[in-house]
Amino acid sequence: MSGGKCPLCDSDRVSFYKGAGSGYPLVKCKECSLVFDPKIPDYTKEVYSEKYYLGIGLKGGYYNYFEEAVVNKLTFKHRLRGIISKVGSKKVNLLDVGCGLGDFLEVARSFPVTHCVGTEISEFALVNCRKKGLRVYSILEELSMRFDVVTVQDVVEHFRSPVRELKKVWELLKPNGLLFLTTPDISSLSAKVFGQHWYHYKKLEHLFYFNLATIRILVEKSGFEDIEIKPTLSW
Repeated sequence: MSGGKCPLCDSDRVSFYKGAGSGYPLVKCKECSLVFDPKIPDYTKEVYSEKYYLGIGLKGGYYNYFEEAVVNKLTFKHRLRGIISKVGSKKVNLLDVGCGLGDFLEVARSFPVTHCVGTEISEFALVNCRKKGLRVYSILEELSMRFDVVTVQDVVEHFRSPVRELKKVWELLKPNGLLFLTTPDISSLSAKVFGQHWYHYKKLEHLFYFNLATIRILVEKSGFEDIEIKPTLSW
C-alpha cells in the first residue's frame, strides 16, 4: 500500500478491516469502501502452480479444477449466449483474460467466434491450454490485434494493479467493444452469512475485494462507458 493510500480512489483514509478475521489483515477505504490487502506481494505467479488447480494445500485455488470442469462449461455456455446476444454480431474476436485451463475458450469454439484468444500467467495452465490447441499468451502486452469482446472472469481480484490491467484491456477493445467482467462481491449475502469463513477470502491469491460500487469506480477509472453492473446468485 503505497503511502497508505487506497489504490482505487487515492484516499489516505483507510482502516483495518475485521471481516476476514485477525489472521488475514485486510484494510478498507473509508471513502470508496474498497477492501484490499495492504501488503501486495511483489510476485504472485508462484501461487498458480499445478497445486492451485488440483486443490492441494492451504485454502485457495480450486477444489479441483478438472472435477469442476463440467459445471464450469455449463456456466460458460450460459454466459456466452448472453454475450453473443449483446454484441449482436455473427462473427466476433474474443479475448479471455486469465483463461485458466482454457475451458471458456473451448466452449467459445462452438459459438460464432472468429478468433478465440486467451492470456494466462500460470505456466502449468499455459502448457495445458496449448496442448488443447488453444491460442494463449502469457501477458496482454504480447497481443497486437483488437477484440470485439474481452472477458475477465473472476480474475480482477487477483491483479496486483486492477486499474492498470483494465486500462490495457480497454486499449485492446475495438470501438463499441464489450467487456464482460465477474468478481466475488464482498457485500453479497453469502459474504455476510459466512463472515470470516466466506470462501473468497484467499490470502496471497485475492488481493482486492469489490462491491457493486467499487467495481463501477474501477471500470470507469479504466476508461469504460455505458456500464451495466448487477449481482449474480453465485456470490
